[in-house]
Amino acid sequence: MPLERQNSLRATPSLSARGCTLDELLPPTSARPGELCEPSGIALSPGLRRAARETGVPSALAVTVVIERSLIIAELAETAETMVAWLDKRATVRRQLPLAKANADYARMLVAALNGRLPALLADAPPEVVPSRLADRARGASATDLVGEALRPALTWELASVRTGRTMTEWALGEIVPACYPVPAVRQEVPAASAAR
Repeated sequence: MPLERQNSLRATPSLSARGCTLDELLPPTSARPGELCEPSGIALSPGLRRAARETGVPSALAVTVVIERSLIIAELAETAETMVAWLDKRATVRRQLPLAKANADYARMLVAALNGRLPALLADAPPEVVPSRLADRARGASATDLVGEALRPALTWELASVRTGRTMTEWALGEIVPACYPVPAVRQEVPAASAAR
């Protein structure tokens, strides 16, 4: 007997019954592939909105990369200034990782945005959304963190993270941890700690 769907006539609740529509969950077409999004409820500063339009990236992408970068900076606390400058330099180091087609397309769009090759946008594409993985942390973001000048460095960090197959947060931690805790030192400390037991 061939496989058939059981109870195919059973009613399923619509996504809107849970407060989400498919359009709200899917990211804009020029966002990181495979991420589900949520409405952010964050008011964009006029400067960031203008910078996004001039760069040619949707405001949802602009707010996502700027918020993630500002969250990373906030978590670095008192070492933020030196670590941010160091990460800015590390973001320009070229890395070659074979990317899936969707990620390669996204990376090409980021490169085009950084090189001023995207046409300016005339209007925003509402609603403003952020990836679900950032939604809870993003709610605490201050509008003062969302300035237009933060877009270019945030896009640079996003490109560096895509090229390594990571999110921006994973990329930053992947750069910081080995710099602060060199692997040979860690390897030496573990056997010494075991021997001390």
